[in-house]
Order: sequence, then C-alpha cells, then structure tokens
Amino acid sequence: YSKYPTSIAALSFSRDGRLLAVASSYTFEEGEKPHEPDAVFVRSVKKR
Repeated sequence: YSKYPTSIAALSFSRDGRLLAVASSYTFEEGEKPHEPDAVFVRSVKKR
C-alpha cells in the first residue's frame, strides 16, 4: 500500500474480513507542529 500522510492511529477489519479501515492521525510523536488532517482510508483485502 502507499504511505499515509501521518501516523497510523488505528486499524479495523470489517466483519467479513474483506475491508480494512486505516485511521491516519498525527499523534504528536514529534511535538506540536503543523500536520495533515486526520483521515480514514478503507482498503479492500484480497484473499490469497
């Protein structure tokens, strides 16, 4: 997958395991500074 604009704050799979929600949020690991807005990305997960 491509990189996300800020840290990954949380992950969650859908009930059927086909989708993965990725929460991207600056968690102040580098202190107070300008950052990208929080966002949620939903990815399709392929079976092997």
